[in-house]
Amino acid sequence: MEDKKLGIINNINIPMNNTLNRTSMFKPVQIKGRNEKVDKINSLLFEDKKYKLVMYGNKLNHEYDYPLLALIIKHWLNSRVTKNETRTIKIYLAEIYDVFKFTFEKTAKNYQPITSSLERLLGANMRLDTKKVKIKEWSSLINNMKMSYGEFGYIEVEIGNVLKKLYGTINSIKHLGCTFIDINKIILAPSERSKGLMKFFMTQSKEYVDFKLVTLCKMLGYELKPARQREYVLKALKTLVDVGFLTTFKTFNKKSKEPWDSVRIIPATLTENLDEANKLLETLKSNFDLIKNHHRKIKINEHNDEIPF
Repeated sequence: MEDKKLGIINNINIPMNNTLNRTSMFKPVQIKGRNEKVDKINSLLFEDKKYKLVMYGNKLNHEYDYPLLALIIKHWLNSRVTKNETRTIKIYLAEIYDVFKFTFEKTAKNYQPITSSLERLLGANMRLDTKKVKIKEWSSLINNMKMSYGEFGYIEVEIGNVLKKLYGTINSIKHLGCTFIDINKIILAPSERSKGLMKFFMTQSKEYVDFKLVTLCKMLGYELKPARQREYVLKALKTLVDVGFLTTFKTFNKKSKEPWDSVRIIPATLTENLDEANKLLETLKSNFDLIKNHHRKIKINEHNDEIPF
């Protein structure tokens, strides 16, 4: 990739580190459980031979927490372009009002969804274990927060060490492990599940159209019976077709007598023409073969179809 400067970032091209995108750090959470803590069963986000990433503290969702963190990252990275590196960034409430499509009066009471989201982000903590050197590091996503109301209201937050570690000091797009995310689209997706799948699919290159059910469920953080997993994923996929993010999709299993365990998607970025999309469903090469070849080269489990960070 060309070592090109990032330039000014807007809401349709926020470089989100794939640790935020391809793990279950953000997951579908029902409203009643939105402010609950992460349990031990769901605390593990990622593990390989070198690293183990564990989450504890507050649960995070896609409706408010992921887009708000994306806005924070956008302003933080833009500060690198317009001024020297800074840990504390300011976002005016008017921008948040527009991004989240709020239709109420701008008062402290009505901004409760945002203050609650900031409190969850403050209380979401990570532990990174580096296995070979036996080091454990703890960090939050954001630190100190201040919120001011009024005509020129704003929030101020301090960037946490975990984000600083993920992004380093690189100012160019030659930064491995990031995907340019359009949060406007994610906000418009109508359900937590559809937001989560949309975010994950945005991280995939055009060659990656086949996904195993177990991968999608793991990314969404589901610990459910297979029938319920299929039900939830299927509803989310249909929603993504309804909102125009996917043109079509199909479910399949190479063992024809078994329930479906894989999904092939045709995103609108490939084609918006349904006839053409239906042909692509049958003619595109499977990326499962690409994944197996990659895993053979780096000598890890070739049956694990997750795309490496």
